[in-house]
Formats: sequence, C-alpha cells, structure tokens
Amino acid sequence: MAKQFPLQDRRAFLVTSGLAALTAAPALAAAAEESGEHHDAHEKYGDLIREALHCIETGNACAAHCIDDLRSGNTELVECLVQVQELVIACEALAKLAAHDSEHLKTYAAATIEVCDTCEAECRKFEKKHEACKDCADACVACRKECERIIA
Repeated sequence: MAKQFPLQDRRAFLVTSGLAALTAAPALAAAAEESGEHHDAHEKYGDLIREALHCIETGNACAAHCIDDLRSGNTELVECLVQVQELVIACEALAKLAAHDSEHLKTYAAATIEVCDTCEAECRKFEKKHEACKDCADACVACRKECERIIA
C-alpha cells in the first residue's frame, strides 16, 4: 500500500513543485532564444513555445490560487489543482521538445491537446468565481490552437 503523506506535506510539495516550474519557465524561454543550434526550431515553433510558456505561467498562478483555497478549508478546487499540475508538466515538456525540434513533437502536441482540453474544462467550471481559473482556461485554448497548427 502506498504511504499516505499528511496534507501539510502534500501542500508543501505542490507549492515547491509549482515554484520550481515557475522559475524554470524563463530559463526555457531563454534557452530557446539563445540556442544557436536550435534557432531554426525557435523560429519554426516560436508561437508554440510562447503559448506553452504562457500555460505554465497561468497554470502556476491557478495552482497557487487553488492551494490558497485549500488552506482556507475550501476543497472545491482540488480537481482543478490536479489538472493544472498536469498541464504545467505537459507544457514544460512541450516547450522543451519544440525548442529542440524533436521528431516526437507532433505526437506529443497531440497528447498535450488532451491535457489542455481536460484542464480547460475543469477551469471553466470556476472561471466566473476565480480569475486565475479563467486565465488558465484561456491559455489552454491558445496552446491547443498552436498544437493543432503543428499537427496539421
């Protein structure tokens, strides 16, 4: 049986992982900009990289908001937090694969569309109540459009 961690430990993990992802986003952008070897990939996939990084940014803001709600005892955003964390993970990988002009980018972009759709659907449930959820949902739509453009 898997070891259960106290809620405080899970919160600390989520906050730490969210902060780590947030601090990684500028580094991903800088790497994409500065990489001479992959400069063509950045020109080719610049919009995709930009939208993936925007999803990471809005996703982390949404996750932080969800965590604040959890701290106050409100658990309605638990599933939103789960979906947003998956979105951040997917978009980090998407941005990296695009920056490296990976041969697997199209396949991964198709999978990322599913992650974006799931996250958007969950965030839309709360968009009228929570601006962070609306911003994240809107970013999911923009990222999905760029993924679709890459696949086409």
